Amino acid sequence: LSWVEGLGKLIFRRRGWAMAMAGLLALFMAGGTVRASLNASPEQALYPVKLSTERVQLKLAASPEHKVRLNIKFAGRRVNEMALIAERDLPEHIDRLEERLAVNLETAKAITEQLKAQPSKAVDAQKLQDELIENASSNITTLRRSITIVPQGSGKQLEIVIDRTLMGYAAPSDKMEAPLKKEDKPEQTPEGKAFPAGPDSGGRRWEIKRK
Repeated sequence: LSWVEGLGKLIFRRRGWAMAMAGLLALFMAGGTVRASLNASPEQALYPVKLSTERVQLKLAASPEHKVRLNIKFAGRRVNEMALIAERDLPEHIDRLEERLAVNLETAKAITEQLKAQPSKAVDAQKLQDELIENASSNITTLRRSITIVPQGSGKQLEIVIDRTLMGYAAPSDKMEAPLKKEDKPEQTPEGKAFPAGPDSGGRRWEIKRK
């Protein structure tokens, strides 16, 4: 029976983590905590639950294409949170949101580029790239509208987010004039660290260093 026990342990090691995470997510979703957290903003107690749920979804993504679309979706969430935070005049949260936004966008772009290198995935990869561009352009529109109604300090930060982060993924027609500058202070994110990119970055504004 020892070989049966060994086989069982091997199967558990390979599948146990994913099954446990799926069970945990199902348990959360059965209650109201996760559902309530979906509307949480960064200054609220349930916001970490929201981020944890997103990380579980990314871990359990069934395919690279699904993972790209999740990152695009979560990037849109970060932008909506920025707009809300700016309206509430809580600018101290915008930098951290921008770093999470950069991780989502860069992850989506990196996976898409990997798929484009596979002939069988080229068509799907092009569709994902189009979705990424369309989403970034829509997010730029969201922030530009917010700039007209939020306090001046928060509005300037949103302009920086548009120029420094979103513009690298949007359509050329979304380019802004007179980019603003500010001191960059990288912060730790759950997915990795987002740093302003160096001169050899190929035009990218952020560099993501994984844990």
